[in-house]
Amino acid sequence: MKITNETLNTYSTTLDLCPTDEPRNQFVYGSQLYNTFFCVFAVFKTAYADKAKKKIKLISATFNILNYKGPINIGIVAAKYIDGKILLVMRGLSDPDHKPILNFPEDTILEKHDGLTFERVLLKLRTNESQFKYEVFDSEHYIRDGKNSIKRLRLEDRDVKFNNDFFKNNAVRAALRKIDEEIEIGSEGILELSEDDSPIYPEAVSPRCIRSNAVVLF
Repeated sequence: MKITNETLNTYSTTLDLCPTDEPRNQFVYGSQLYNTFFCVFAVFKTAYADKAKKKIKLISATFNILNYKGPINIGIVAAKYIDGKILLVMRGLSDPDHKPILNFPEDTILEKHDGLTFERVLLKLRTNESQFKYEVFDSEHYIRDGKNSIKRLRLEDRDVKFNNDFFKNNAVRAALRKIDEEIEIGSEGILELSEDDSPIYPEAVSPRCIRSNAVVLF
């Protein structure tokens, strides 16, 4: 088997969803928020969807989080299944012991090697417009400079088209070139400028820090 650049640039994990195996707490997503590194795990409940055992039905998933390093506890507020994606609704300064259960629709059927995508949605520390909660500044959603604070442009909350259009805007590109042709925005890291019309923001599923792509095995 030859390992190509395409192989190395396609990021994924695997999930063992065999209905007859003992339940396992499996890794599904990892990232960093508020300088805290964390991973999300899930215990799946499945059943065979056909007599040939070539398809499985997702019944439920119990999600839990482990905060490895950092000052702020990240918690999972809820988990939702929308348009074939599992959305992990998260918030800082939340209960890390909360374990939301996601019940899948009856017709959620998967075959072997199908993909299952997990995507993070980050809520503000507070539900109102205040930048503080318990005197902690919400550095993921705001930028502070003395008494001034502005909303942070969170690229992860935008789709690929918005990000590509944003960085292809001539005024934006001119401003970015003044900062040695690269800029750090939010928690997405360094985004380099491109000289041609090729997409600047990756189209692939997994390289973005809000998303994880899993391949189903059973």
